[in-house]
Amino acid sequence: MQPLPINLSKPKSTALCVIAVLCSGSAAADTLSSGVLTLNIDPAELAANFSLNTIAGIPSIYLEHYFDPATAAQLTDSQILNNDTPTNLLDWQANTILSNNLQFTVNGPSVAQFAGNQNQPTTFSFDPSDLTGSASGQIGLSGDLRFRLDVNPPTNRMITGDLTLGFDPTKEDQLPGLSGWTIYNNYSYNADAYDLFNVTTTLTGNELNLAGTLALGSGVVPMKGTQDAVIGSFTFDASVALPVPAAGKLFAGVLALAWLRSGLRSKTIG
Repeated sequence: MQPLPINLSKPKSTALCVIAVLCSGSAAADTLSSGVLTLNIDPAELAANFSLNTIAGIPSIYLEHYFDPATAAQLTDSQILNNDTPTNLLDWQANTILSNNLQFTVNGPSVAQFAGNQNQPTTFSFDPSDLTGSASGQIGLSGDLRFRLDVNPPTNRMITGDLTLGFDPTKEDQLPGLSGWTIYNNYSYNADAYDLFNVTTTLTGNELNLAGTLALGSGVVPMKGTQDAVIGSFTFDASVALPVPAAGKLFAGVLALAWLRSGLRSKTIG
């Protein structure tokens, strides 16, 4: 009896699929690996653009507390609302803190959330050849701000926190200089906290930089704030996680092709 030929060749269909995937011309989108949003708020402009005047001599609104990213990420919504509350709520001069160089760090793709905490993950991606035309997802940011409004205490607080930065093309150029870049509040509810105007964008290598004017978003209107009133400036500086270069994919494809050719042999075992 003749020995049966047994084919030891590697599956061609599998190898061809590998080559097709690795050598595909479609480019992976860039993402962010780290970064910092910095807000500089002018206290006089902030107060001037809220129409509150309940208690004589007190600004319409002022910044009472800044929770840095490391602290904010570990607190519940109740702690953000109540921690470090001043003893005398009417002593606004003693209770006001500096509102420049307020930093919020970029979150990773997954975040821990405590009771009521709505800290957001980063899901942002983009094509570097068309940043605003391809931008999708959100940039999660750690850090919270607690403001005190000129209404009767103690519940006269406004929080902007669990922030995200994103691009909304439907808002671009609705007003002169309105960029479409928006900072969203996710503490307690979702709302446009700040609109960003006159934004300059620099994308060099693995660095993305945005800078421009900070204005109030539509989310402050229920608190008697003026939407799109300018209150300061901002910068955003981030490191870009570059996708696998096309050359690397091509090299992997060549290896897969060599593997396919080496497997196109059969051997008779008897």
